Amino acid sequence: SLLLCLILIVTGCGKKEEPLKRREISSKLDTELVNKLSGTWLGEGEKEKKIYDIQADDKEIKINDELLEVTETDNNWVKSQTKSGKIFFYDFEIGESDLIVYPSFPVEEGQVGGVLAPFKLKPVESQEISVHHSNNEEMKKYEDALKNIAKKFDIGNPFLLKITQFTHEGDPIVESISFDGKIITYHHDNSKDSYGEKNVFSANYKQMKWEDNNTDTKGLVLFDPVSKESEKEVVFDAKNVD
Repeated sequence: SLLLCLILIVTGCGKKEEPLKRREISSKLDTELVNKLSGTWLGEGEKEKKIYDIQADDKEIKINDELLEVTETDNNWVKSQTKSGKIFFYDFEIGESDLIVYPSFPVEEGQVGGVLAPFKLKPVESQEISVHHSNNEEMKKYEDALKNIAKKFDIGNPFLLKITQFTHEGDPIVESISFDGKIITYHHDNSKDSYGEKNVFSANYKQMKWEDNNTDTKGLVLFDPVSKESEKEVVFDAKNVD
């Protein structure tokens, strides 16, 4: 049996592994169908229940921080694969008011597997605002948007709010607050700030509230972090709004 094991080892070592194949990209893509994927969606199911921010642009799809390339379109189907790194396939079936995602990955010839459980995405309300702190109209919209998501959180409605604030030099600082019905996710990205320290991170919180005590605090507060490493609270200051 030892000799058999050695033969198997030598045979296995001598076998040249074929690289896993990526899909061919069709020359005819229905870009109008691809762009229907754009929007904010909530995954259904215990593992997939989170906010998915999908931005589709003809031949590419960005889901949160994952970049995909479209490989084929057919009727109400959009098929795609990861553009770089480990190969994963994501096929989208577009319904009247929802999406079904069929994830999979390639396996070596002769192996089984590679097909993962599909999951459904439902549309979620989202808003995107730009804020120049010298612009009173934009600051008022900023306050209204923060109050709106505080109300949605209180009644348990999922949402996504994307905020782009600008430094005095005009550099963007991008933040987002999303809620999947259970956990709040905060994302901060000031990587394009030419003068400040670069900082890109995400943190999860269990609670949020609107505070206006007419003295020190007026704004939205995220608190009760999921991780001990996160800041105890994040404050979105709106006290300078007229």
